[in-house]
Amino acid sequence: MDNRKCRRKNTYSTPVLNHGAPQCLRKFRIGDRVEDRESAKPGSVVHVYPEIDLRDDVVVVLFDDSVDALAVPIDSVRKVSTRQS
Repeated sequence: MDNRKCRRKNTYSTPVLNHGAPQCLRKFRIGDRVEDRESAKPGSVVHVYPEIDLRDDVVVVLFDDSVDALAVPIDSVRKVSTRQS
């Protein structure tokens, strides 16, 4: 007869706290490629504001031909799809 004890792994769970909208529901994420609607300048999102009032209205974009990043209303830019091969 075996004298080995069956070992059971302890699992711990913690409740998930949702503060505001989850990351997947935000319209833009850092690194997203965007394009200005009026001038068609390409750029990328470099900052998304964590404040609820700002993150649904403004993102910070670094356009390809610019040195400085600009705070831009989200209505004036659109996402550009990037193809993955």
